[in-house]
Amino acid sequence: MQIIKSLRNSFAELEAWQPGYQPMLQALLAGRGHAPDAAGKINQKPLEKTGSAYADQHLLPALAKTEKFLDQEF
Repeated sequence: MQIIKSLRNSFAELEAWQPGYQPMLQALLAGRGHAPDAAGKINQKPLEKTGSAYADQHLLPALAKTEKFLDQEF
């Protein structure tokens, strides 16, 4: 999510790609994520928003709710 937020600094219209993130979101909500310490993400801080409507309305709330991560290699 930090990457999306950072890219929006240069590309203001950039949006999280829903066809790519939707399967990840479904897997995360189905319990297939991992704890932050399982992949060296313990120091990553939660974001309040990225600026991407899809990420802010769907992805960030799911990450906060599950308190889990799912890597893009999924």
